[in-house]
Amino acid sequence: MKFPFFKKRESTPLSVRLIGETDIGLKRSQNQDAYIAVIGDHSGQGYDALAIVADGMGGHVMGDVASHMAIEVITSQLKELFEIATELKIDCAGLLTQSVIKANEAIYSEDSISNQKPMGTTCSAALFSNNRLYISHAGDSRVYLFRNRKLTQLTKDDSWVMEQVDLGNLTPCQAKKHPNRNIITQALGIQQVVDIEELTLDLKPDDRILLSSDGLHGLLDVNEIADILTTPILEVAVENLINQAKVYGGDDNITVVIADMTY
Repeated sequence: MKFPFFKKRESTPLSVRLIGETDIGLKRSQNQDAYIAVIGDHSGQGYDALAIVADGMGGHVMGDVASHMAIEVITSQLKELFEIATELKIDCAGLLTQSVIKANEAIYSEDSISNQKPMGTTCSAALFSNNRLYISHAGDSRVYLFRNRKLTQLTKDDSWVMEQVDLGNLTPCQAKKHPNRNIITQALGIQQVVDIEELTLDLKPDDRILLSSDGLHGLLDVNEIADILTTPILEVAVENLINQAKVYGGDDNITVVIADMTY
C-alpha cells in the first residue's frame, strides 16, 4: 500500500537563512571590503538568496570603489537577466557568471576613464536556488562548505603563492607566511578579460556556507574556523569569527557571510 502523503525529505525545498558583517579590523584606516546577503523577495526573481564578498584593491579610495561597484553591478545585472530569462531555460550558473563578467568590464572601464591608479576587487558570489549553490569566483576571497562538522574550501585562491603550491615550489604552510602571499593573479577590473571559476553544489539540510575575505582566513586556520562554525546561532558565529581575527591582530578588513540550509 502506498501512502502519498509521505514525501521524501530529499525533494523538500530547503530554506536559506543568511547573515553577514564586515569590520574595518584594527590596522586599516578604511574598509575596502563590501558584501551583500539577501534572501527571498529581496534577492531577486528566480532564485532564493544571493551572497557576495568583494575585497577591493588599488589604493585608499579606489579599492573601496571597486568592491562596491562589483556588488552593485552583479546584483543589478542578475535582476535584469532573470527578468528576461524564461522559467524553463534559466541557467543560474551562466547568469551569475555573466553578471560577474559584466562587473569586471564596468570596473575596468571606470579605471580607464578615471586615469587613476589601477583598481580591482576579489569576488566570491554565491547564488542559492532550488537546493543548489552556484558560485562564480575570482581572487582570494573564499567560499567554504561546512557539512557534518567538516570544513571544505570550495573555491581556489587566485594567487601567486597558490600557483607555487600547485607547482610544488611551496608547501601550504610556507604559502600562508610568504611575503608575496597578497599577490593576486585574477580579480575584477585588473584586466579586460577575467578567468571566472564556476562551481555548482547540491545542498543538504544543515549545510552551512561561509564566504569570507582574507582578513578572516588569512589569520584563522581551518580547524579554528570549523570550531567556531559549530555555534548554532548565526549572529554569534559571525561575531565570534570576526572577533577571533581581531585577537590575532586584525591587520586587514574582515568580512564574513554565513548561510544555513534548513527545512
